[in-house]
Amino acid sequence: MFIKKILSLSLYLISGVSCLTVSAQSYIPKDNDFVLDSWQVNSNKSNQTSASLTDIENLLEQAQYPGKSAYNVGRANALLKPHLKQDVSGKAWYLSARILQHQHQFQAALKDLDKSISKNKSLTSAWLLKANIHLALAQYSQARSACVSLLGQADMLTVASCSLEVESYQNKLKASYQQLTELVERYGLPDDESQVWILQILADMAHRLGQNKTAITWLEQYSEQLKPMSLLVLWSDIQLENNNAEAVDKQLSEVVNHAEFKDDALLLRLAIAEKQMNTGTYWAEQTLARIQLRIQRNDRFHASEIARFYIDIAPNPSKALHWAEENWRMTKLAADKKLLEAAVSMQGSAMLPEPPSGMSAE
Repeated sequence: MFIKKILSLSLYLISGVSCLTVSAQSYIPKDNDFVLDSWQVNSNKSNQTSASLTDIENLLEQAQYPGKSAYNVGRANALLKPHLKQDVSGKAWYLSARILQHQHQFQAALKDLDKSISKNKSLTSAWLLKANIHLALAQYSQARSACVSLLGQADMLTVASCSLEVESYQNKLKASYQQLTELVERYGLPDDESQVWILQILADMAHRLGQNKTAITWLEQYSEQLKPMSLLVLWSDIQLENNNAEAVDKQLSEVVNHAEFKDDALLLRLAIAEKQMNTGTYWAEQTLARIQLRIQRNDRFHASEIARFYIDIAPNPSKALHWAEENWRMTKLAADKKLLEAAVSMQGSAMLPEPPSGMSAE
């Protein structure tokens, strides 16, 4: 039986450079009804002090879905603190590592994972998270070692998916993709949470091989109506590369409009789709407000979105490069490299496009 898996780290891929420019001055909403984001606050104080590790894990599981991350991760972090002051179990340290990973505090997360594994070497989810973090840091030997440690503890497809994803970053992309495809064809996809994790690995590999249609086909095999953020982001980026902005607008606008919180990553992709369709600046303005907030807070966690905003929405070579470099210091997946390359390619541009009325490049 498959055990719950960690979704692959953010797969933020870069589409073509757009030309909308915006102002760096504070964004002022055009009407009194404008809301940047909101979510309901749980007023049940008893739940704030007596949550079990299972309750906290459920919060983190839900955090992977649109509109849930901003509140759920913070609440899980607060609820976990009392557990970390007691005789801490392997699961508690693992949950702490998940929160730290979400905050891009990777070294701290790895330390907590080592504590988790020292208490429970058979905790499959801890080994998978360890592999994913090492992969994001381009520490391929350590990542593969974590995958190999799953032998005898997890099923073959889990071990293979983990290992082949790592190998795909070591000049073995084509062979790794072929091997994983054959395994899935032979044994079928799992019917639990592992399914979306494996589908995203396959889709990412296909995309890196330039097989965008096949990548979309993999992602669309996930038939659940509620889809995790990572899948929506990867699907959107591939569609945008294929100039299929209408599909992105249709899918994401419905998701965002019904979410309690508007996620930065989805706002950004809606703005890029809007730009491709030339339908105005509604999403661009909302994205601008969020980007300015992140910059004011020096929010390195959202460095990739900030960089891409200054590449695809409001071209600004210096800001794009600064935030792309900030992102590269934290994570080194294929998408992060592509983001940095796009920012570097902007340097020395002779002239930026004329900004829309009421907006400027500075």
